[in-house]
Amino acid sequence: MALEKAEKRCEKLKNVSFRNLNFASELPNDQFDLIVISEVAYYLSPEDWEIAILNLLNILSLHGQVILVHWLPKVHDYPQTGDEVHDTFRNLMSEKMKNIFCDRKENYRIDLWEKLISE
Repeated sequence: MALEKAEKRCEKLKNVSFRNLNFASELPNDQFDLIVISEVAYYLSPEDWEIAILNLLNILSLHGQVILVHWLPKVHDYPQTGDEVHDTFRNLMSEKMKNIFCDRKENYRIDLWEKLISE
C-alpha cells in the first residue's frame, strides 16, 4: 500500500522509482548519486548491515553520497542502536568514503558520506 501511494505521488517524476527489495541482499544494479538510509538499518542484524554497507559501493556513482539518519535511544527489540549502525558504517567505509557532514542531537544522528575517487 505505501509503495503504491509513493508511486502515485511521484508518477510525473521520471527520475524516481520505487522497489520492494531486501536491503541486505537485493540492491538494484543501477548507479545512484544519493542513497538515503533513514530509520531502517538498526532493524538489520549486524551481519546483514555489514553486507549491505559493502554492497553500497557497487551502486554508488562517482562521488555518490550516502545519508544515514537514525534514532539513538536504545530499543530493546532492535538488533542494533543508531550509534552502532553509524559506527559500523564509519569503520567499514572510512578508507572508501569521506564523512562530509555529521550532526548529533539527543535523540538522532545524521551523517553524510561521499565516495572517494578510487585510483
